[in-house]
Amino acid sequence: EALGERARAFEWIRLARSMEPDDPMVLYNVACVLSLLGNREEAIKVLEQAVRAGLVQKGWILHDSNLDRLRSLPRFQSLLEEIERLEVARGEA
Repeated sequence: EALGERARAFEWIRLARSMEPDDPMVLYNVACVLSLLGNREEAIKVLEQAVRAGLVQKGWILHDSNLDRLRSLPRFQSLLEEIERLEVARGEA
């Protein structure tokens, strides 16, 4: 968005998701781009998909400035809680 290439960003999202629809890293990066574009609801939905697909980098979610627009959403806090439950279930917490 900063470069004024919004349409190109959405094309990249479409292409990435068509190539690797369930890859947690692809989903994470798509969520970041959507967040930067201001599409908060779609971004949090895709971020949730990334976590459910196996994204384990909690620190990224906590500190990535690309996700700043999502932090005030109740679903963002719920997602952090879900990650904590997953960590406990895997014996990581």
